[in-house]
Amino acid sequence: MAKKKRGAQPGNKNAISHGLYARHLTTEQREALLDARELDPTDLRQEIALLRARLAALLEAEPDRFDLLVTGLRTLAHLVAIRHRISPDAADNLADAIAGVIEGVGVSLGLGEE
Repeated sequence: MAKKKRGAQPGNKNAISHGLYARHLTTEQREALLDARELDPTDLRQEIALLRARLAALLEAEPDRFDLLVTGLRTLAHLVAIRHRISPDAADNLADAIAGVIEGVGVSLGLGEE
């Protein structure tokens, strides 16, 4: 019998149904989270498309909120740059790709240097 690793075992979904955030998610949101966990973490196309759609909606609803537009465009630019850095043609290895994603997200959130 193989020895179990520490922590949650592969495929364990307890954090989604019993974890810290579970009580704050609707059933639909929990299902969406489960679906999201199955996606390729290096494929940011859906996030980029969603952000573009939300920016378009923002421009229609709040055309004078230049501050929000700038923040959204900055985030979009970082996502596009991250996607480029982790594309199969540009990434030499997974560790470099992951480091680039973490750095890019941190900068997008204002937690790092540009």
